[in-house]
Amino acid sequence: MQIIGGVYRERCLHPGWDYIFGSGGRAAIAICEMGHDIHLHSYVNDDFKKYLEIESKFCSGKLTVNQHKTDEALEFNYTHGLANIIPPSSNKYNSEIFIQTESVLMFGMIECKTRTESVYAVYDPQNTFQTLSFRQTGSKAQHLALVLNEREAYALAKAECQNSIEDVIYNIVEKESAEVVVVKRGPKGALVYNDGKLSKIPLFLTEQVWKIGSGDCFSAHFALNWILLGKTAHESAYNASLATSYYCQTQCLPSKVNLNLYAPKPLIINSNKKCKVYLAAPIFTLAQLWIVEQVRNNLIEMGLEVFSPYHDVGLTNDKYYIYKEDILGLDNSDMVFAILDGLDSGTIFEIGFASAKGKKVIIYNENVDDKDLVMFFWGTYFHY
Repeated sequence: MQIIGGVYRERCLHPGWDYIFGSGGRAAIAICEMGHDIHLHSYVNDDFKKYLEIESKFCSGKLTVNQHKTDEALEFNYTHGLANIIPPSSNKYNSEIFIQTESVLMFGMIECKTRTESVYAVYDPQNTFQTLSFRQTGSKAQHLALVLNEREAYALAKAECQNSIEDVIYNIVEKESAEVVVVKRGPKGALVYNDGKLSKIPLFLTEQVWKIGSGDCFSAHFALNWILLGKTAHESAYNASLATSYYCQTQCLPSKVNLNLYAPKPLIINSNKKCKVYLAAPIFTLAQLWIVEQVRNNLIEMGLEVFSPYHDVGLTNDKYYIYKEDILGLDNSDMVFAILDGLDSGTIFEIGFASAKGKKVIIYNENVDDKDLVMFFWGTYFHY
């Protein structure tokens, strides 16, 4: 199978991460890891090419890099694994990458346009500077599957947020003449359109979530299952979700053996109830406010309703007003996400109040010693 996609360096400050993958590189290694040969077409410098080739030596499939020469070394830099970033820009004007082939997984790229004429195509436009539809790239395919996140889906459909995701999908199917449309919806799992019907795909429960590259892993495993293994769109998306769960849990791309031994529980979200989270944290320094802002944005992106005292009550000298509004916010919340670093007295009070009410408390802690956490270890409602 052919893959068109970018090869970029990825750096993350916390937790530490410094690898060369990008969408094209990661998808190529992911499918090689499953025992299939891949031809990767990308603008890639000699160092990045050598890195991928060495990485592929540990896979059971063979990787061939069809190198479009460049001296650029583009980097994605993240402060943390859930950070939203601005993609790097290319200083080069590169010719498009175009291939005619039987089957292809094509990603949108930063440094050039991509185009294909194929029998089977899976297209993931990526969140680059613009979201181009498959048809806008000038591409053609007899059998086309689109793998999108919700933001990309609304962008391609040019739909307002009040439109239902189902209407957006049908709009894309008509515009793109797509046989399959998969829309990834974060904690809600995914929706798959095929043969006039929509089906739901669950996500799976993991102890941790490594988000960087998770979308690339999903697209790779969907293409593997749908094109190379001949599975249905629903089966392909289900298997892709399972493989992505393994990647999010381990930060490693799975092999066949890994997936055969991997049996996580499907996680079904109650879409009729929107969970409300109270964000307990100190808010007195720039560093404290920065992490509160990051956590709040990430929780909202996950579809949760967030009550943040800093944002929803504000700063005032009226201490009784702050107390009254914070308690009301706690009472009306389903659970608490608490940032314990610094052992702020207000945060500790909010944790105690919530636990006394029987509410679940999730504690984020990096530097508080275990001896100061004795009262938090034994409660039924505490999770770390």
